[in-house]
Amino acid sequence: MKYQNLGFVYAIEPALKRVFSGEKLKEAFLRHIEIFNTQPYMASFVIGNVIGMEEKNVEPQKIVEIKQSLACAYAAIGDRIFWARLRISVYLLTLILCFFALLSEKIENNYAIFLSLIIPTILYATFSIYIRFVGIKKGYSCAGSGVCGLDFIDWNKIVRISSRINYLLMLSILVPAAFYFLRYRSRFLSDKIFAGEIAFVAFCVAIQRYFKEKKKPLTYSLASCLVAAMFFAILKEFFLR
Repeated sequence: MKYQNLGFVYAIEPALKRVFSGEKLKEAFLRHIEIFNTQPYMASFVIGNVIGMEEKNVEPQKIVEIKQSLACAYAAIGDRIFWARLRISVYLLTLILCFFALLSEKIENNYAIFLSLIIPTILYATFSIYIRFVGIKKGYSCAGSGVCGLDFIDWNKIVRISSRINYLLMLSILVPAAFYFLRYRSRFLSDKIFAGEIAFVAFCVAIQRYFKEKKKPLTYSLASCLVAAMFFAILKEFFLR
């Protein structure tokens, strides 16, 4: 298995055919048919760089070395941004929009749910397509550099911002859930905020931070808060009899 090698060769084939012919073209194909693996959305930075180096007749060994070095770097960056954060952002945002869609009285629920599903997907696709197109251009402009495109954006800043957004999105799910289970699923219907509700929200925040540090999936936090909500609701009814 050589992972994404065929897709990589297919992407750069038109450029190679413009630069080489005959035996040199065959050598170029063989050079890039070897193993290649990176984050798919970030592969465009490597593709642009390789095309630029081939057009400049850079030494083949150097092309291969830079190609593999960038593939590893962009795999790490892309996994942190797209798989570990933006994908979760889309998931959480979809849940929130679906929740409001179900509660909406101004538009039909089916139409609202459709929008709640399609809007986060469009946002995710827009950003990923932007990165792909910019990657080709940026990679080509700095062809031959072993750090090509790595300074295009402050990737670490995007990771930090994405983490904070996910945290806020999850709170926007857990806090309403807390008030729903503790207020509307119990017999206590006073307008005053019960101390248990505040305690439960604080618990949800703490448990989320705990599982995050332990690098556990989001389902651990949600399941823990759901069980705790039921427990708090039982205690609430018991003390208010």
